[in-house]
Amino acid sequence: MKAKFEFYINEVKEKKGNYFVANLVGSSSGTSIELKQYKDLQAQFLKLVKKDSSGFIFNFTDLEYATSSLIGAVIRCYKSTLQKEVPFVIYGLREEPKEVFEILGCAEYIPIYETYKEAVEHLSS
Repeated sequence: MKAKFEFYINEVKEKKGNYFVANLVGSSSGTSIELKQYKDLQAQFLKLVKKDSSGFIFNFTDLEYATSSLIGAVIRCYKSTLQKEVPFVIYGLREEPKEVFEILGCAEYIPIYETYKEAVEHLSS
C-alpha cells in the first residue's frame, strides 16, 4: 500500500538567504481528500509568496508518485512566484514524476536539480 500524500513547508535560513522549502511526502493518487490538500498547498504557498524570501524550493525526494493534479498545483505555485519575481526550483524528483514533468514541458522553464545543495546554489547565484 502506498503512503498517503502529505506536505509541509519550512523556512530555512542559509548563508545567502532565507528559503521556503515545500516537502512533498508519500504518494499522490488524486483522491478528493488529496485534491483539497493540493488546494491547501497552493493557499499556504500564496501566503508565503507575499513574504520576504530569497526563493522557493519544492522537495520531491520523498514523493513516490505524482498525479497531474498535484503537478498542476506545483505549476500554479511556480506561476505565482513569476509575478513576484521570486526564484523557484524543484529537487529530488524520482524517475516517474520527472518523466511527467518532462513530457508536460515543465522541465524547460522550472529549474530541476538532483540535490538540495544544487537547488540552493542555483537560488544563491
